[in-house]
Amino acid sequence: MERLFRPLELGPLRLKNRFVLAPILAGLGEAGGRVTRRQQRFYEAIAEGGAGLLILEPVAVAPGGREHPNQLLATSDESMEGLSRLIRAIHDRGAKAAVQITHAGAAADPRAAGSPPIAPSACLCPSRGTFAAEMRIEEAEALVEAYGRAAARAAAAGADAVEIQAGQGHLVTQFLCPQTNLRTDAYGSDRLLFARQVVHEVLEATGLPI
Repeated sequence: MERLFRPLELGPLRLKNRFVLAPILAGLGEAGGRVTRRQQRFYEAIAEGGAGLLILEPVAVAPGGREHPNQLLATSDESMEGLSRLIRAIHDRGAKAAVQITHAGAAADPRAAGSPPIAPSACLCPSRGTFAAEMRIEEAEALVEAYGRAAARAAAAGADAVEIQAGQGHLVTQFLCPQTNLRTDAYGSDRLLFARQVVHEVLEATGLPI
């Protein structure tokens, strides 16, 4: 138990202890993808509790990748102003802040995204019962770049690290999975390609731990 209170170094990132808040989609943001006061207070309370690292809730890299109407967006400088204030508040309380970036792919909520969902291949999302269309190769390439831009905005907002959502059936996982990636192009012959490109783009954009 004592080890949990010892500092921890993760590459260049030094945490005061080993308590980490995992990302939770609390749904406390504004419909426009911005941080609310209630949302900021939620994280301030956790930072005040002494956690060494707070991984903030999933931030969508594109409007079409939102899974909740109040999910944060990393698509404009305006949407990141509140995130910058939130990260400063976390730092003021002695904790580090990481930003999780994501795209829900087939699991995106059409009402939140404002458009039908897209995925590596056409498929039905079992959790939503909605149908996703297969994205064009140029759309996949554009989303890779969107991850990089979102990561750069997170870094500019003061984030200490960036976490790439690559689980729970979201877009990166959909490219990795043979049931949701039936493509016959480069993204299908090498199901790791999209994930590798996203990681490379994020590292190139930020240099932060991921």
